[in-house]
Amino acid sequence: MDRIVTTALMLFTSATLQAGISVDIESRGSGVGTDDGRFSGQMLIDQNRLRMDLDPARSLIFLAAGPSVILINHTDHWFTELDKESADAIASSIDPVVSQLREQLANLPKEQREWLTEMLGGTLDLSEKPAGETMRLVETGQLGKAPNGQECRWLRVFKQDKLVQENCVGPSSGMVGGKELEAILRTAAIFYKDVVGSLDSSGILPIPDSPVPEMVPPGALSLISRFYLDGEILTDTRIMGSRELEIEEQAFQAPEDYARREPGPGLAIPN
Repeated sequence: MDRIVTTALMLFTSATLQAGISVDIESRGSGVGTDDGRFSGQMLIDQNRLRMDLDPARSLIFLAAGPSVILINHTDHWFTELDKESADAIASSIDPVVSQLREQLANLPKEQREWLTEMLGGTLDLSEKPAGETMRLVETGQLGKAPNGQECRWLRVFKQDKLVQENCVGPSSGMVGGKELEAILRTAAIFYKDVVGSLDSSGILPIPDSPVPEMVPPGALSLISRFYLDGEILTDTRIMGSRELEIEEQAFQAPEDYARREPGPGLAIPN
């Protein structure tokens, strides 16, 4: 009898645990949602899934098989899932309304436009969006060293001629699970740009910028990532180390006791 119970427990454990990779990260800066501006988190990789704990208030789960992204708000205990179908549905129903509002408000003073945006509670962004984004990559010629011991070289990313990122990149083969992390980050970046970013560029929802470093060369990872806002460092995130890990299936799902919310107007994705 004891042998049967032990075997059943082993089978149950193997069914709920998956072989994966854990990447330890540390973030600092004014954009980190902690009192001291520091947060130690992790990224979990399991084949075609990625979980990023961005700060104490937010987690992001990318499911490449969909593809889709689950955005989790730990402060208010809710989550939402966004895929191309839901993004297209939001755009088709809301984009004409936002365009009409922009046209009607075009002649209002800036203060009145800002007041109206504030009254909407952050659920719609009425600010003008550029017709297209020009991005360029600049090699600085400077070298660095990541906390995990890897050497890296500094690259700068400019958007509309404004510095938006600095990335110290090194070979993805230089760390445990680096190749797997590189592959799923590239897939996530494409999804975020084509699906999530399309909503942001149209001004439908105030969705935060992608947490995935941009314009990283093939075969490389950003070991140190700095995101800028108006010339100031918003966040500085560093890869501290990585290891193989048995990961629970629940890590790639929203908590069972969190409320599910449908993406759309009235849902302000947390920054």
